[in-house]
Amino acid sequence: MYASGELTVGTGFSMLMFTEILFRPLEQLTAQMEDFQLAGASIGRIDELRQTESVIGVQPVQTVEPVESPNEPPSLSASGALRVTFDDVSFGYDPDEPVLTDVSLDIASGKVAGLLGRTGSGKMTISRLLFRPAS
Repeated sequence: MYASGELTVGTGFSMLMFTEILFRPLEQLTAQMEDFQLAGASIGRIDELRQTESVIGVQPVQTVEPVESPNEPPSLSASGALRVTFDDVSFGYDPDEPVLTDVSLDIASGKVAGLLGRTGSGKMTISRLLFRPAS
């Protein structure tokens, strides 16, 4: 069309720009659909994990009387400070791959402790075991 004089350079450039303007939203829509598919797969995996039943063997725990510190005002919690004891705790998200093996720790009531370690050393697993809801 350019050779026959029916199309100028400006008209050709305008057509090219219009097609770019038309395709840009389609590319964005395609990217959003890919994100939506990834989110759907993630939701399916989360739902699968939520439906997995725990195989944690829980031994009966001795009751501990709350300890109030004489130097501090009473807290809003009725239970007060408690002692935390892990005695040879082993745990794994997959029964064949333990994350923690024979972990023992004893934190006296009213004391503060910190967990230090490299990534993947079990810090988060210990805190999840400590704060998991009773089943």
